[in-house]
Parts: sequence; C-alpha cells; structure tokens
Amino acid sequence: MNSLNEHHINQFVDILRFSRLRRTQLLNDIGLIFEEESEKELNDTTYNKDEVEQIINNMRDVVKNFVENEVLNINHMNVLLLQQFCKQAEFWHLNLLANISELENRQLLNNIKQFEEEQFQKNKLMKQTTRKLEPLINEGPVGILKKEIEDLKKENEQVKQDKEKLNNEIEKLTNDKNKSDDKIKVLEGKINSLQQDVKKLQSKKHEKEANKKEEIIKVKINNNINT
Repeated sequence: MNSLNEHHINQFVDILRFSRLRRTQLLNDIGLIFEEESEKELNDTTYNKDEVEQIINNMRDVVKNFVENEVLNINHMNVLLLQQFCKQAEFWHLNLLANISELENRQLLNNIKQFEEEQFQKNKLMKQTTRKLEPLINEGPVGILKKEIEDLKKENEQVKQDKEKLNNEIEKLTNDKNKSDDKIKVLEGKINSLQQDVKKLQSKKHEKEANKKEEIIKVKINNNINT
C-alpha cells in the first residue's frame, strides 16, 4: 500500500470498511440462523444419537447454503469493483493486468490485514462515505497519454475540416464542369445551326448558278436562231 498515492489508499480504505461491515453482518446472520434452528429443532429435553445427528445436519445445510450465497455475492461484488477500475482504465486506453498468483500470497494477505487494523485503529474505517470513483489524475504517463489523445482529437478534427474543404472544392469543380458542358452543348447547337445555314446558302448559290447558266444557254440559242 505504501506505493500507492493518497487518493488510491482512501479508495482501498473505503473498500476495506465496506468488507468489514459485510463480514460483521455475515457473522451476525450466522448466529441468528443457529438461534432460529435451535428454537425450531430443540423442543424436547432428551434426544437420541440419530436425532442429534439430524439436527446438526439440518443446521449444517442451512448454514452452508447461506454462507455459499453470501460468498457468491461477495465474489460478484469484487468483480463489479474490478469492472469499475477496468472501465476507467479503458477510458484512457489502458489495459490492466491481474496477477492471480498473488491472491493467495500469505505475506501480502498479512500486509493487507495489518493495513486494515491500522486504519481501523485510527478510526478511518468508522466514517462512512460514499465516494464515487474519479478519473485518473493528469500526472505522469496518464497525463502524457491524455495529451496524446487530445492531440489526436485535434488532428482528427483538422482532417475532417480538410476533407470538408476538399469536398467543397470538388463540388465547385463539378458545378463548373457542368456549366462548361452546358456551354459546349449550346455552342455545338449554334455550330450545327450555322452548318445548316451554310448548306442552305450553298444550295441557293448552286441553284442560282444553274439558273444563270440556263439563261445564258437560252440567250445563245435565241441569238443563233435569229442569225
């Protein structure tokens, strides 16, 4: 625990206080179970061996089921607690590793026990608070990682702006191209119209020339006849 900062130590103090309250409640509930079973089973003044064994077995089954359910709940609570830490770590793109082999390390367990006793003696476990897990502080590697994430967000925003600008330019070029295509179509229409007019003029010219030649021939023929 000495390697942790004050904030994290306080978090573990809260966890130990909660566990201590749950442990006390569990022991009290077990005592109540024995009292209830005793009142229910011990009605006679004398019992034979089989009856005593039956009473003991009944109490054992009741206590076993109760303790099993409570231990299961405690395990699930621990998983929920770890889930909170993992969510905070994933928020900063961190992956936590759990060393399962240390969970049964007697020396480490004794250290936790000593830590709990010291904190309880200082009355730090007696004050009930409901702190909510806070985001990791902006120090050390976490601060660097946060800055990198912010820089990436800025770069991503800049890329979005550049992409939007490029799309606008492409749209403008597309519109200009469409306008140019329309102008080309208009010019092509005018060219076709001019070509038709030229053909008509050429046709009229040929027709006039043919008529003129025909008149000249007629004049020559008439002159020859008169002479």
